[in-house]
Amino acid sequence: MSFAQALQSVLKSITPDVTGFFCILVISIPATFLTSFVCKLWWYRLSQLYRIDNPPEPFGRASSSVGFLERLLYAYAVLVGQYGLITSWIILKAFFQWIKWEDSPQVESAKADQTESPATTSTDAVVTTESSSSSPSLQKPTSALDRKQQTGWFTFHAYIGGSLISLMSGIAQGEFAVFVARVVRTWLSLSP
Repeated sequence: MSFAQALQSVLKSITPDVTGFFCILVISIPATFLTSFVCKLWWYRLSQLYRIDNPPEPFGRASSSVGFLERLLYAYAVLVGQYGLITSWIILKAFFQWIKWEDSPQVESAKADQTESPATTSTDAVVTTESSSSSPSLQKPTSALDRKQQTGWFTFHAYIGGSLISLMSGIAQGEFAVFVARVVRTWLSLSP
């Protein structure tokens, strides 16, 4: 076996996966803009549902960069068939977000407010239907504690929804890369 034949067999064996990785990199740029747009629509709809006038901005510059990297991780995990990477990343992400929320000043002040006046706390949100639209919405918060709770629930739902949208985008990118890699592998097997 000559060096050229050995090189050709090596290239035939790794080219489909390299093509899949390149496909993920190319697709990830427009997918990032699409995912960001869908996440902002989700954030806007949640702010309407929770009737929060000035909601906190959950999608900053750092979260966009981390989201881009996590979608690459999801896509690569799908391409190489290692779904455990996705599971471990989501568990790690949820764990660190839980620690962040537990240590936040909002949670500490809400805990202090609950111990001072337990009669004013409300854990159940009341869903109503406005006369101008048929979509459900939450009642306007009446106390500072209600506003903190609704802002907390808004942030929680925005985070969960954004993570789900990012996961769906990454898996779709990975599945497309798997399809492209299979097409390239089939094309290479048909060539002499």
